[in-house]
Amino acid sequence: MRCAFNWQDRIPIVKWLPRYSFYAFQCDFIAGITVALMVIPQGLAYAVIAGLPTQYGLYSAFMGGFVYCLLGSTKDLAVGPAAIMALMAGAFGRKNDPNFAITLSLFSGVILLFMGILSLGFIVRLIPVPVVSGFTSAASIIIACEQLPNLLGLTADSDEFFPLLKEMFSNISQTKTWDVVLGVICMAMLELMRYFSKIQWPSENEFPPTLPQKIARKFIWVMEIGRNAVIVFACMLIAYAFHCRDKHPFSLTGKVPEGLPPFKV
Repeated sequence: MRCAFNWQDRIPIVKWLPRYSFYAFQCDFIAGITVALMVIPQGLAYAVIAGLPTQYGLYSAFMGGFVYCLLGSTKDLAVGPAAIMALMAGAFGRKNDPNFAITLSLFSGVILLFMGILSLGFIVRLIPVPVVSGFTSAASIIIACEQLPNLLGLTADSDEFFPLLKEMFSNISQTKTWDVVLGVICMAMLELMRYFSKIQWPSENEFPPTLPQKIARKFIWVMEIGRNAVIVFACMLIAYAFHCRDKHPFSLTGKVPEGLPPFKV
């Protein structure tokens, strides 16, 4: 009996699935759309950080959910790629070659699975806070500097940090003005929309909002939650408008292959 109880703890779906209701499905559906507005644009960006084709950012954005629904232990979590993981995958792989990243992801998943089965999560508590803080800060600096060539519209061949900066400054005269303008505007809009969540509305009990006020509040909430997707979609419309006029002032991602990659070993 004790063994069966432990296995139920390791596979939570066997506990909540028999009690799953249509109301819970509705809530999960709304939550899924909300999280997708954030995770999908982030997946595109993390693919660039990892030096992989763009479509692999989309694959990693939703494939983890299929496994997490079986083994996940919390409902308040967006499963998907992270900046540090993308940086490390790019450091150990080859640029634009997904085979190394796929193999690394497979072995990492197997190791984490066994660590979960053996209840080794307590190891994280033994890592000093300054180590985590220093590692995160260094990763942030590296990621920001590695994206500078993309922001400036430059092409950099080097994967090393200092050679990359040297190559970028040597080609600074080839900066594409419109790429810089669009990138700076996007960063400013993202930062502005991030503060929408901090707006303090009057209490609805004391000051019941009118219908236009309710619509405005819901619109601001959607803009704050899905700000990444909103910015990406707006930039797509701008690029498409220029493309229809046969003008190409921005560096574009290009064609992304349709469908899923074939399953193979």
